[in-house]
Amino acid sequence: MKTFYFSCLALFLFSCNSNDVTADNCLELTPAGIISVEPNLSTEEIENDFEVTFPVTNGCGTFESFKQTAVGNITTIEVIAKYEGCICTQDIRLLKSVYNFNQTTPGTYTLKFKMTDGTYTNETVIVE
Repeated sequence: MKTFYFSCLALFLFSCNSNDVTADNCLELTPAGIISVEPNLSTEEIENDFEVTFPVTNGCGTFESFKQTAVGNITTIEVIAKYEGCICTQDIRLLKSVYNFNQTTPGTYTLKFKMTDGTYTNETVIVE
């Protein structure tokens, strides 16, 4: 009976111990679908920059990074949103960030941006 008691106690103690640091800090990284992709015209030197607009689901949402997956000359791009804070306003906002495609090898490249509905919009970049 003692063995059963100590086994239950150990199970209870270890099951309550959370090693999930993000839950304790109210931090979440989540893919965010893209609303629009436009060439970035805000700089004098127009490289291969694209202004990406995406929604966040509450007031704690900000831009974290672009997740890129390249296979040959095709690069799939997805926005990762960061939600940091335990108490957030409940407003859906549109944010913008600039994606820079910096390829130096000559060729024709296809950029596939993942949209909010799960489809992709394509941009073609020619590097000479």
